[in-house]
Amino acid sequence: MSKLSLSNKQKAIVPLTNSSNKLRCFTLENKSDVKDRADEKIVFSFELLDRNHKYFNLGGMKKVCDGWLIELIDTFKEISSLKWIEFKKIKKFQVHPYTNNENFKFEFDDKTMVQYDAFQIRIDQSKGRIHGFIVGNRYYVYWLDPNHNMNDSPHHQKASTFPPAKSCFEHQSDRIKYLTEENIILTQLLDEVAATK
Repeated sequence: MSKLSLSNKQKAIVPLTNSSNKLRCFTLENKSDVKDRADEKIVFSFELLDRNHKYFNLGGMKKVCDGWLIELIDTFKEISSLKWIEFKKIKKFQVHPYTNNENFKFEFDDKTMVQYDAFQIRIDQSKGRIHGFIVGNRYYVYWLDPNHNMNDSPHHQKASTFPPAKSCFEHQSDRIKYLTEENIILTQLLDEVAATK
């Protein structure tokens, strides 16, 4: 696999107004072993997945519930049967390195960005993109973009922010907290009514 040379603008993707100004460093201890596997079928790693980013999370559940998650899983399954050299030639996935994105950039230091090739993958027509890095045969998923927030286009609305999606446990915990607080208030009201009798 040939190393692509990416300009600073092509190393696209965290809003430029990164409040912490702390860039992450990502280093593979077995990088040469992983790179040697470039002629093997693609595998996905979620080690770098940032599901809490306000533009690239699974919030806005309507899109996710409208079959998007199934499309995503089907895409992972199909890609997993291919080698990188085969995969990047398939037009329906529109695999390409990042180009000129002024709004977002990966939140990694320059040393990290020089080491790894950043690519985006189309899930399906109007189903969004997967953003991440390829090293050998391993694609590190960084952001999931069901709402096409990365790039504006005439067919999609401007970037939308969503609170990160919650797990079933988190939803239940929120409900329990709400009901507990409501119970306290109602118990106090009953005690007040009982005290006036």
